[in-house]
Amino acid sequence: MEKADATKKIKYELGKFIFKLLEIEKLLSHEQFLSLRDALIDRYAPVIGELERGLDYEYPKN
Repeated sequence: MEKADATKKIKYELGKFIFKLLEIEKLLSHEQFLSLRDALIDRYAPVIGELERGLDYEYPKN
């Protein structure tokens, strides 16, 4: 993996993680999370991002 690709992936995953935490804390709705996740895909264009675009999944609840 090229350094630029790795940087894009890290920025995407970190942004997604932060948005998921905001959703868990009820500061974002699930729909807002999905919209912001897709915006991260548009901004950083990570390789894995195109596979996740438009997918609506929930993380397991404890």
